[in-house]
Amino acid sequence: MAFRVKTDKLHEKNKIGPQVGLAEDYEWSIVNYVLAPFGFVVGALGALPADTDGPDCSKNTNFFRSYTLAGFKLQGEEDPEDDKDDLLAIESYHRAGSYIDELGVKCTTALYVNALDKTYWNNFIATWYTSLSINLLYNAGFMWVDAINYIYYTPETLEDGDWAYFISYLIGDFSIRFFYHDPTPQRVKI
Repeated sequence: MAFRVKTDKLHEKNKIGPQVGLAEDYEWSIVNYVLAPFGFVVGALGALPADTDGPDCSKNTNFFRSYTLAGFKLQGEEDPEDDKDDLLAIESYHRAGSYIDELGVKCTTALYVNALDKTYWNNFIATWYTSLSINLLYNAGFMWVDAINYIYYTPETLEDGDWAYFISYLIGDFSIRFFYHDPTPQRVKI
């Protein structure tokens, strides 16, 4: 099970390299630069249908990110007299690394075999004007929610404070909606 990691201290410790201010009192750190593409993948491929490998890719990417952040946090809280933090950090990095194989397989399958294969792109490009219109109409609600989340959430209002990841996630989710819609009806249990 993935877990949330408070990242405030983690980002303060790793403020090396270029800093980009994105919100009041919030700057991207090196950790944000490294993990932002994973947020994009989680957002984009998580929007694909459940019968493809997109959601599995998204889930494994999120596990990889969570365990990597946990390792950074444990390394940052290191007690010089106790090696337990080092061992826990190494274990966290090891668990993160265990998802790399599944990441490669599931993400590649989602992009090139399941949902977004060559046939899909050929059809999309051949009828881009109708395909894009259908995708925008179908996904308007999802895109609206992404826009509202971007406008109203701030680093202070997010549960884990990782606004850079949240923004990357929203951009991934928003952008895939231009190119793909899930034609299967959603069933909601009430």
